[in-house]
Amino acid sequence: MKGKSLKFKLIAFILSIIISMASLNIYSLFVIRDIKAKYSTMIDKMIYINQIGQNIELSVYYFDKYFNTRAINDLDLFRSYCNNAKRDTFILETYFEDTNLPTLRNLQNVIDSYKDLADNTTSKYLFSEKTDDFYDDFKETKQIASYCSEYVQKLQESYLNYNNTMYLDLNKQMERNNILIVIFFVTTTVGCIIIALLFSRRIIKPIGILVDKSQRISKGELDIDKTKSSGMYEIDLLAQGFDTMVENINDLIKKIKENADIEKKLKDEEMRSLLFENMLKESQLKMLQSQINPHFLFNTLNTIVQISIIEGAYETEKLINSVSDLLRYSLVMIDKQSNVKKEIEIIKQYMYIQETRFEDRVKFKLEVDNSLLDIEIPGMTLQPLVENAFLHGIESKEEGGEITIRVCNRGENCNIIIEDDGVGMSLEKIREILQEEKMENKDKHTSIGLKNVINRLRIVYPNNDVFSIESTEGVGTKIYIKIPIVKEELHV
Repeated sequence: MKGKSLKFKLIAFILSIIISMASLNIYSLFVIRDIKAKYSTMIDKMIYINQIGQNIELSVYYFDKYFNTRAINDLDLFRSYCNNAKRDTFILETYFEDTNLPTLRNLQNVIDSYKDLADNTTSKYLFSEKTDDFYDDFKETKQIASYCSEYVQKLQESYLNYNNTMYLDLNKQMERNNILIVIFFVTTTVGCIIIALLFSRRIIKPIGILVDKSQRISKGELDIDKTKSSGMYEIDLLAQGFDTMVENINDLIKKIKENADIEKKLKDEEMRSLLFENMLKESQLKMLQSQINPHFLFNTLNTIVQISIIEGAYETEKLINSVSDLLRYSLVMIDKQSNVKKEIEIIKQYMYIQETRFEDRVKFKLEVDNSLLDIEIPGMTLQPLVENAFLHGIESKEEGGEITIRVCNRGENCNIIIEDDGVGMSLEKIREILQEEKMENKDKHTSIGLKNVINRLRIVYPNNDVFSIESTEGVGTKIYIKIPIVKEELHV
């Protein structure tokens, strides 16, 4: 249990503070609720007493008014205020102590007499022709009404005296509670300070020693004596771990010094090896760059064109020009915005090349709505799709096939359909092509261009179902592209 003593002391200290403060708050809460309830009762009694007096005064007012106007509404109001006064006396009866109950009961009886006599007086007044027949009853009714007011005044005076006594008692109670709360708070605060000082003497001093040693180690001073026992299990365990760490650091430094020379030699050899590899890769890169230099390629093609003109090989010239235009467009427009017109022109160049190569084995058909030629579209979008239709739809068929490109208006969209009557593809293959993840394909020509087109379209038109595929194995494939006609902010 020695190893847990500090932990238990801390827990007991914290719990004692929590319980003390919670008890103080609960006690204060109950005291406040009790005082609030008493004040609320006092106010409610006064309100009901005042309401009784007001109702009696209003009943007298409408009683007098009835004899002047003979209005049934005034008589109804008189009776209503009488009933309200009687009702409030019954409600007030539940609040009152025994000393005031006789006065309240007398008031109830007087209100009953007042109401009965008033009803008798109004009846006589209604059916008599002379004032003398009801005047005595009228005077008596007014007298009883004054008695009601006197009883109400007695209740008010009695209750004011009672409230004064209760108010003094509540003040004394509040003073006692305040004194108790202050004493409890001061006692708790002093106790916490004493316990904190006791903990500081046993904990802070050995921790300060460890802090001083750690600062010396941070400055590079590793020759430090072991920490003496403090008599507390937790602190001693921490000091033991600290001393072990210092020993391990010293051992590690010795090993580092022993291996420094060997590591230096190995690093020198690795640097020489990396330098050699970098030089080799740089040479390979320069060789590749020279092989694919666009200027070199176009200059070569132009030379071949000039030779073809000199030799009179005009078909060869036309074919080379088509290849040159296609390559130039693909290099320049791959990362730029183009339009339907330019894309169709490049498809025509590609169609001419393929028809020259394969003659009757492949046929191309263009159906273009000329009103859509200016619609913007990412560069090199349609040619890769046509090429993909040829490579994977038509080329493998012995009898060849036909590729149809349609550009048509569909409301808010420019629809581009690339259709072939080739071998088609399975549903699995379609799902693989349309996946968001990068496709791995055995044939490097299979879908690299196609996937690039799909990704660019999805980036440029993120809020539209811009690309879809329909295909049946042995029948053919249709690729649909929907480009919004209304210009919007493109994500390029």
